[in-house]
Amino acid sequence: MHSRSLSGRLAMSLAFSLILFFVIQSILAGLEVQLLSERVVESRLEHDMEEVVSSLYIRSNGQFQVNWQRVPSIYRRLMSGHYFVIQTPRGWIYSRSLKGNSLPQLPLGFHHGIEGPQSFSLSVYTQKFNFYGHEMQIHIAEETSLVSQTVLAFQNHLLPIFVAMVLLLLGFQMWIIRSSLKPLVNLRSEILRLERGEIQKLVNEGPTEIQPMIDEVNQLLQLQMQRLQRSRHALGNMAHALKTPLTLMTQLLDQDVESNKERLKQQLGVIQERIDRDLARARMAGQVHGGIWPEPVKDIEDLVATLNMIYRDQANITLDIDGLIRIPADREDMMEILGNLLDNACKWAKAEVRCKIWCQQGLHLCIEDDGKGMSSENMRNILKRGVRFDESVAGHGLGMSIVQEVVHAYDGSIELNLSDELGGLKVHITLFAMD
Repeated sequence: MHSRSLSGRLAMSLAFSLILFFVIQSILAGLEVQLLSERVVESRLEHDMEEVVSSLYIRSNGQFQVNWQRVPSIYRRLMSGHYFVIQTPRGWIYSRSLKGNSLPQLPLGFHHGIEGPQSFSLSVYTQKFNFYGHEMQIHIAEETSLVSQTVLAFQNHLLPIFVAMVLLLLGFQMWIIRSSLKPLVNLRSEILRLERGEIQKLVNEGPTEIQPMIDEVNQLLQLQMQRLQRSRHALGNMAHALKTPLTLMTQLLDQDVESNKERLKQQLGVIQERIDRDLARARMAGQVHGGIWPEPVKDIEDLVATLNMIYRDQANITLDIDGLIRIPADREDMMEILGNLLDNACKWAKAEVRCKIWCQQGLHLCIEDDGKGMSSENMRNILKRGVRFDESVAGHGLGMSIVQEVVHAYDGSIELNLSDELGGLKVHITLFAMD
């Protein structure tokens, strides 16, 4: 079963990496020491060969002879582990240390691991040389069993050092892993406290890699708290708003129903309007910050085409929108804003309505018409629920208030001014100003 612990996975991965690293390093170190020892032996054999060759001379009878006084003493001691054989035109000259033994005939160059007298391992250097016009060949050897034992002893001493270093590094790395993962442990305890209701948000700051997640969780918690508060307020407001018409309807039902039928219908309309409004608000509260609007340009163009058809005898909407625009919001919320604003503009316009949508440090929606506009006081009051300034124009006075609720749900802003070019009302909405 695979471990689900992050620290366990890191520790296992690190342990495997360190062990593999030190095993490879041990092998390479052993090979390097072996190679170094061979180079030392080769250098010594070259030096000894020069001394042995320099001790060679020719006797009066034409025989080749070695001046043993000039030969290193180790080649004169029996079975000393240092040997040579010289092949001359008149025969073979053996070092006294060979004691009647011989050396294997090998190609020119250095050779290691050659079996010699008494089955000991030898390093042999074979070389040709010219001695007063005579072509000769020398085989000089050195027993390397002691060198191999020294290398093996070095490796045996090196192994526990490497093991100790691995254990030390593993302990140090485990401490680093635990210290690095400590913010996650603290975060887990904070989440448990959050679940128990002891805290309202995550307060512990984590590393750079997980801090964005903490910020997102806190933002979600804040949004959830805001939605909960809005739901509580909405339920309280609905109960309070429905209490009066229900009380009045109860009183009217106790009287003559036929004579009070119109008043009962009026109160039922008030109740229905309130329920529809709160249901729409609940829908918006559940969809705020809900992904990306898939096809904003197509949907807005369809909306404008529909309104142009409805108001073809009164006003024409000119749309200016970036074809590559991306809107990170719920489609229905944005259509609620644009639908209400464009519908209001068409109702009040004389002939022209302009709609411009662009992105520049946020999403901007600007809708203006060539109507008669309104005063500054009316601009301040128009966002209040149910406020209307011309009873001749159809509507309930709820459109701008609904727009304001949606915009505020997205932490946006609304500016009302007179249009410099058209002279009517200009509504400028800014959303996602921090994006």
